[in-house]
Amino acid sequence: MSAQNLPVTPTTTKVMGLIIGFLSGVIGALVAMLLSRHLGATGMESAIYSAVSFVSTAMFVFFLEEKLGLI
Repeated sequence: MSAQNLPVTPTTTKVMGLIIGFLSGVIGALVAMLLSRHLGATGMESAIYSAVSFVSTAMFVFFLEEKLGLI
């Protein structure tokens, strides 16, 4: 079977959507961490910004995926 003929199951789509949401949150947290450290935040402030950014970015992506019917 070639890669073009492989079936895509709903479970595969849901798992891929969750992974994309999680990785988007990680990227958002990394950007927030680097930006806050560059602007002079302490380690604790930077960690808080990173955590809030992770949660908000991941939830935003999950919300979009839910509205698009992917999850």
